[in-house]
Amino acid sequence: MWPKHIMMNLKGRIKDNLTNIKQVYSAHKIYKKFVKAEKSEMQHLFKCLKECKYVLMCRSKCESTTVQDMFWGRLEYIMLFNTFPTVLIMDSTYKTDTYKMPLF
Repeated sequence: MWPKHIMMNLKGRIKDNLTNIKQVYSAHKIYKKFVKAEKSEMQHLFKCLKECKYVLMCRSKCESTTVQDMFWGRLEYIMLFNTFPTVLIMDSTYKTDTYKMPLF
């Protein structure tokens, strides 16, 4: 849940609540750090994809831990692609303006 929604929920349930939004953001950051633990960004991504039951395929360079390419998708979408292989839609617009680089 987003911190602003947590704050609205707290204010709605407890009228005399003195919690401010900075405290909620700090607690949210500590919780996210706790969930991630000592994992790298890629390890955390792999864990989240497995928890959400995504199919994950990853290749790395020879004798290296550097990821060369990776693919993930929902099983039902992969099954749809296998059924209708002539139709393929890919979305590569996620934060392309923010990072100034395309995903594909």
